[in-house]
Amino acid sequence: MRTSRQSRGSRQKVLVIEDDPVALADLQARLEANGYVVARAADAASAMTVVNRERPDLILLDLGLPAGDGFLVLERLRKIETLSMPQKRPILAAAVSRCCATDGDYPK
Repeated sequence: MRTSRQSRGSRQKVLVIEDDPVALADLQARLEANGYVVARAADAASAMTVVNRERPDLILLDLGLPAGDGFLVLERLRKIETLSMPQKRPILAAAVSRCCATDGDYPK
């Protein structure tokens, strides 16, 4: 589904914060195939830098970042003033594991 912003020629930007390079590449490919611009971050420190530089329309956050950093990132994101003006940016947070996946579930 295209938003009015996308139909005006300005593609929405999604920041994917994910430490698993396979999952990150898969999410990026799927989002770009659907017309989104994708910014990437693989850890808490780079996530905050990218958020401030890119000002994404949507943030996909892996809560399972090493050392529990996903929850720390979420807390910090909620405090960033620029994310709340003029309206809060949506942050989708998920903890997903590949523990039960088969080799065929992920591209090589």
